[in-house]
Amino acid sequence: MKNIISKVFSLIQVMIGTATARKSDKMIFAKNLPMAVKSFVMRNFPKKDIAFAEMRFTSRGMVYVAILNDGEQVVFNENGSLAHVA
Repeated sequence: MKNIISKVFSLIQVMIGTATARKSDKMIFAKNLPMAVKSFVMRNFPKKDIAFAEMRFTSRGMVYVAILNDGEQVVFNENGSLAHVA
């Protein structure tokens, strides 16, 4: 039951994220994130999964955003180094 609730919550997040994404944002599969990003999330958020991910293009360059299954966002620069957690 917990797994079903988690999947429904993740689906809702994807729908909201898609609806609010800017034209310069690109949804990507979590498996396509840099290894440094995936390793950081697994190491620092061991009980959470990446629900979906985005590549965002900003005036400072490209960043990766990993949105976890509880809604927390972990942002990395284009080299895969942590920028911030929101």
